Amino acid sequence: LISKDTPLISKDTPLISKDTPLISKDTPPISKDTPPIFKDTPSKDTHPISKDTPPISKDTPPILDTPQDHKDDQNTQAPPPTAQAPPIAPPPPDPPLQHGPKTRDEALEERKRKQFPGQRAWPTLEDCTQTPPPRHILFTSTWLSVSAKGANVKEYVDLKSDVGNVTNLPHCNANFEKSKRTLDYLAGMESPPLTEYKAERGLQEVLCKIDGTYRTLDDMATRIHRALTMNSTSWVVTNLAALYWRVVGQGPPAVQCLKNALHYGPDNMRDVAYVSLANVLYRTGYEQDAAVVMQLSLEASPTLVVNHFTMANVLAAQGYLREAAGFYESTLHYQPEFEPAAERLRIARCLVVMSKAQSERSSNHGNGTNATNTTNTTRGSSQP
Repeated sequence: LISKDTPLISKDTPLISKDTPLISKDTPPISKDTPPIFKDTPSKDTHPISKDTPPISKDTPPILDTPQDHKDDQNTQAPPPTAQAPPIAPPPPDPPLQHGPKTRDEALEERKRKQFPGQRAWPTLEDCTQTPPPRHILFTSTWLSVSAKGANVKEYVDLKSDVGNVTNLPHCNANFEKSKRTLDYLAGMESPPLTEYKAERGLQEVLCKIDGTYRTLDDMATRIHRALTMNSTSWVVTNLAALYWRVVGQGPPAVQCLKNALHYGPDNMRDVAYVSLANVLYRTGYEQDAAVVMQLSLEASPTLVVNHFTMANVLAAQGYLREAAGFYESTLHYQPEFEPAAERLRIARCLVVMSKAQSERSSNHGNGTNATNTTNTTRGSSQP
């Protein structure tokens, strides 16, 4: 509203002359009980006060011509003069996360810090250079077990009968229309994969030892296929079928089974499919869709550790390091001993610290000055 280079009252403006005894240093301050000066009663030595001129507040010091007139106030910093400003419109809401620029991540991390107090101190540049982090945080597979939601797999899948040497694949058929419930508005739900889907072999043991007894991958595929034949609308079986397709590296059939799980599953069990779907979407090249799905999963189960950890992995792999650090922190809030989250938190913050130091060196070099030594950053600061 008022530029710092624009004087509020020009020296040529006779609004308050230095010869006018309207306000002198010997005059007591204007009391709140003193009636205001109206525009129709001007002084003979001054111009009338315009209706656009803001009133003199009781907290505003007198405006004087020379610094000699207020020697006693040299040690007191006067508040800036107030001006009548038009109403300020409220700021627009934050854009959805999937469209948010990387400049938003610091604000999100600040909100996470307030939500989860007692967070770990940021590492110093010296800490990070002594133990250099990897240049990137690789995406890692996650899976929310149906057992964690109270479901007994043995009630849905026959794990005792002999299946022989025949292998049947657990395909899921969609017998319903597209809907918002099955997230068909996301590009990754219908479009072909943008990247090659690599088999998630790290999940093979999870599937093959679903009840503690190890079975072959083909054996589990056949058992899940038979369970789908008996009950194709079971959210438990369709989630297990999607897990099989993730293990063998087939994105489209995994998405189809997860759509079935979302369509038929109860609302309080949808996060099982959300976590798997976010993994599949990320690995098929739809990173932003993966973040959207994890937002839904966090809304469904805000205190579930795997939701926070998966969201952190999705963000970190895209380079949103501050946002990812916030979710690694919330992961540790709910499970302090979870070492993978602690290590990834250190890596994410070290990458931020080292990137900031590099930017400062480049800026100082461009200005022809020596780079400032930033290795003495105070340990325990909230952020660099």
